[in-house]
Amino acid sequence: MAKEIRTTDRGRRDNRSDNRKRELFSKAADGQALLPGLIISRFGQQADVIADDGRHFRCHLRQHLKTAAVGDRVEWYEDSESSAVVVNVLPRHSQLERPNPYEGIKVIAANVDHLIVVVAPAPIMSEVLLDRYLVAGETTGIPVTIVLNKIDLLDAAARANLEQRLQLYRALGYPVFPISTHAGTGIAALREHMKDGCSVIVGQSGVGKSSLINALLPQAKQDVGAISDGSELGQHTTSASRMHFLPEGGQLIDSPGTREFGLWHLDREQINRGFRDVHAIAARCKFRNCAHEKEPGCAVRLAVESGELAATRWQSYQSILADKI
Repeated sequence: MAKEIRTTDRGRRDNRSDNRKRELFSKAADGQALLPGLIISRFGQQADVIADDGRHFRCHLRQHLKTAAVGDRVEWYEDSESSAVVVNVLPRHSQLERPNPYEGIKVIAANVDHLIVVVAPAPIMSEVLLDRYLVAGETTGIPVTIVLNKIDLLDAAARANLEQRLQLYRALGYPVFPISTHAGTGIAALREHMKDGCSVIVGQSGVGKSSLINALLPQAKQDVGAISDGSELGQHTTSASRMHFLPEGGQLIDSPGTREFGLWHLDREQINRGFRDVHAIAARCKFRNCAHEKEPGCAVRLAVESGELAATRWQSYQSILADKI
């Protein structure tokens, strides 16, 4: 149920907005049938839409559709031979979002079924950043898969070390796929995993997201960026989210690379739920509202001391909470 608007001026603004929307929709309906479609890329107030019959259109977005995102099912109409207009976004079953200091909460992709988080030995794998993606997946209800790329760069000892670090996540129920886009190792198994539904590929810049898309879908022809030798941080090669269609079935959305994934828009309870292990252990705390700081009978702190809760996970949890202070 929509929240009741009690402020008179705000109510008048909302009424005017609703009237404008009705005018827009009536214009589209006046001799123009609204057609179903899917947003496969967005650029400002324009979007690339694929119609159900397979035709592609560069569409203008109506002004009120500020949160329209790649993956959205939409209704649109042809305004002329060279122009088309999206007038409505249909309800979503999921959305991946992150806070933006200039735009508030920004929707990265809509109707997502798999969140594919890519990590690699270079840039150096960060559990803190990985855990941020996992929290984003948990709080949006999007299942997460971890992909360890560039295994061809590892000797036996280094690979064993990374596999041991990722075993923690396997134990928590997250699928882990070791792959090499250079050698083609593990790509077929990952394709099979992604064939049902829509996947979003995310991860720190430089981990090989574009190379992975090239391996999964060579015709995508993604630019491949090199690691910055000075900082060991990746260089961005993707500037806008775009959907691709996998030949085995399913869709793939490539999102712009990010070195950080802010979660400051989440409250403490959401962050608790975002950590499967912390959330399960917290059920044993003496107090239901335990903050896991100095409260007596805190099962989480006891779990950290005993080793039941991994130190890296506790550090990630504290890091994310610190962003909110």
